[in-house]
Amino acid sequence: MKQLLLLVLVSCSAGAAQTGYRLIHPDGTVEFSDQPLPAGEAIELREAPTIWFAPPSPPPVTTPQGKKRDALEADRQGKISITAPRADETLWFDESGVTASVVVTPPLQDGQKIVIRVDGREVASGTGSSFRLGVLYRGTHTLSAAIVTAAGALVASAPSVTFHVRQPSVLNRTAPPAPPPAEEPPPAE
Repeated sequence: MKQLLLLVLVSCSAGAAQTGYRLIHPDGTVEFSDQPLPAGEAIELREAPTIWFAPPSPPPVTTPQGKKRDALEADRQGKISITAPRADETLWFDESGVTASVVVTPPLQDGQKIVIRVDGREVASGTGSSFRLGVLYRGTHTLSAAIVTAAGALVASAPSVTFHVRQPSVLNRTAPPAPPPAEEPPPAE
């Protein structure tokens, strides 16, 4: 234990000599020193290996309101979410097609547009908030929406929504539910 302590002290001391001394006693113990030892041998001390660690990352910059810088950048670039159809919603087949709706905040910047994909295929694009997807036959479909620049670079994307289209058949003659009756305007006085 003394050996290790001495070796550590010798190698760690600032401006330590480049030469150390070692003496092996008749009982087998080894003595190290930075001073010459009678009957000891000189040994060359190498510089102790140094491991440098990268400084820790600075904490995220926050505003007085507590928002992180990345969140502020995302707010500036835009957010998009799909509002219709809803996740796991079942729609009845309609020959006029399915309509998708999105919400974008803040409004699109010049040169940006919304791209709508169904099952990975682009079916609509534009700057509005409602898109006609065309006829979709029965089955499960995945809808995705993204904001892109005129050059096609992705600005923001909404989480995909999976929905289902149901179609009456000979075996299943269930008709779609009837729409609720329209409200009648109050009588004019």
